[in-house]
Amino acid sequence: MILSLATSAVAIVLAIDARDNSADNDDLNAISERVNQIETGSTADFDATAFEARLTAIEDQLSQADGASGGGGDVSERLDVLEGDIEELRDQISELESGNNP
Repeated sequence: MILSLATSAVAIVLAIDARDNSADNDDLNAISERVNQIETGSTADFDATAFEARLTAIEDQLSQADGASGGGGDVSERLDVLEGDIEELRDQISELESGNNP
């Protein structure tokens, strides 16, 4: 009998705890709104800024490498290709920022 009373008391405490810690409709609505904001929000601005900074750093490294190598033919050709790739990426970033699809 004492065991059944103790079990009942534990069950009541667990039920109250579950009720207090459960999400209500307001919580679910707030989470749903946040997910919608993230889905419809533009993260392209943040990504574009990060890409822009990274591309600028790569361009600087390429310029330094070109100056250090004395403009050798093979290295110079590779740098030209890389600079072209960087320009293409910049164009794609601009398109993302303006909302156009490539």
